[in-house]
Amino acid sequence: MLHRVLSIACLGLVSTSGLQEIESNDNSRPAGRREAGLLTISLTAAPGLWYPEEKEGPGHKVYAFGEEGGGLSTPGPMIRVPTGTEIKVTVRNRILGKPLHVHGLQDRPGSPTVLVVPSGKTRTVRFRVTSPGNYFYWGSTRGVARIQDRFGPESQLMGALIVDPPGDVPRDHVYMIGIEDDSADVPADRHTRSAVINGRSWPHSQISTVTVGDTVRMRWINTSDRTHPIHLHGFYFTVNARGDIAQDTSYDDASKRLAVTELMLQGRTMSVSWVPERAGNWLMHCH
Repeated sequence: MLHRVLSIACLGLVSTSGLQEIESNDNSRPAGRREAGLLTISLTAAPGLWYPEEKEGPGHKVYAFGEEGGGLSTPGPMIRVPTGTEIKVTVRNRILGKPLHVHGLQDRPGSPTVLVVPSGKTRTVRFRVTSPGNYFYWGSTRGVARIQDRFGPESQLMGALIVDPPGDVPRDHVYMIGIEDDSADVPADRHTRSAVINGRSWPHSQISTVTVGDTVRMRWINTSDRTHPIHLHGFYFTVNARGDIAQDTSYDDASKRLAVTELMLQGRTMSVSWVPERAGNWLMHCH
């Protein structure tokens, strides 16, 4: 018997042409090359055309990350490594006339840092991650300090950074909450803005098919500019960890709790698990 979970979001508008299409990234495959304790990855940031409603809706001219030599995606390439890995990231800025400020490429634990890449240039950073958890990186072309201050074409510049604990890691699902925005330089409160999950809006967001009786593990990362009460239909889930871009706190058994709705603030992360006890089509969404 199968159990299906559907992650949902909303709508949007704007159209253009002549740009590389930005793909949706389901965060199922890590990017880069890992060898002898070092992950090497080359990222590029460039303009592209994004279809959050697939071809049933209009395209948006936005900026996105991609792996050098490949296509652009939203979210950007997922960096996923075991605890103790050193990471070498090279970022190329192909956004004409705009400097790129990249947050989150830093030691864990460690102090927040910002990598500034001028237009047309390339910069490299190395850091080490020794604390397991759900983290992320994000970019801005306007130099904003907070992720909730982004809007317009820079709104898709983000990617997951997952640090796994030692030993075997069970299969999980990584969901990034983003914002669907138009491409104009308009105020951040423009009313046409709405939410997406892993680069797609409802009903085009991904379906996860799992088996009754299995433990389902989910990592949620809110890289949007708004709060989201994440709600699961049909079942309780266990909140195992909460964190943000710089730190992640795993709860001991006494501190874990059951929930059907968990509020996620901007730039926050959480790990949850639950067991589908009966078959059906169930929604997990912002309540």
